[in-house]
Amino acid sequence: MKRYLFVILALLQTVSTHAQDGGVSTEKDESKSLLVTGNTDSWFAEGVSLKNSRQFVLYPVKDNNKRKLPAGFLEHQRTIIKKKLQSAGVRIVPAAEDSKSTVIKLIPVVTKYEPGSVGDRWIAPGMGVTICIMRMTLFRGKEVIGEIISWQQVAGGGLFSIGADEYVPEETAKEIARALLAKVRK
Repeated sequence: MKRYLFVILALLQTVSTHAQDGGVSTEKDESKSLLVTGNTDSWFAEGVSLKNSRQFVLYPVKDNNKRKLPAGFLEHQRTIIKKKLQSAGVRIVPAAEDSKSTVIKLIPVVTKYEPGSVGDRWIAPGMGVTICIMRMTLFRGKEVIGEIISWQQVAGGGLFSIGADEYVPEETAKEIARALLAKVRK
C-alpha cells in the first residue's frame, strides 16, 4: 500500500510541476514527467563532426502534420529549441549567414501531433494518447549532414496527465535540442 501511495505522490508532484506556469515547464525544471515515454535518435553522415560548432541557423518549424496545428504551436517549438541551444552557448545566427561553410542549417519539422484526451486516458490506458513526433535535418551548405528524430508520448495516467497536450511537445523539442548538443559536445 505504501508503495502505491509513493507512486501516486510522485505522479502528483510531476503533474503539479507541469501545472505551474500554466502547464509550461520552465528551464530550471529539467525533469521529465514520469508519464512521458519516448525515444530520440540521431544519424550523422560518416566523418561529420559538430564538435566546437557554435553557429547555427534555426529555421521556422515546418508542419507536416495531417491536421492543422494550434496557433503559435510551431513558433513555440522553435523558441524552446532556440533557448535550449543558446543556454548551452550555441550561437543562432540570421538566415542571411547560412551560406558560410561553418554555419549549420537546422530545419525542424513536426511530423505528427495528437493532443490526446485526458478522459480517454482515464477510462483506459492506451486510449487518448498524446503524442508528438519531430524531426530536425542538419545541412552544411546544400548537403544533408545529419538528422535527429524524437517522439514523446503520454499514454496513461488519467487525471494525472492533465496538460500533456502542452508538455509532450515541449519535451519533444527539448529532446531534439539535447541530442544536437550531445553531438556538438562530442
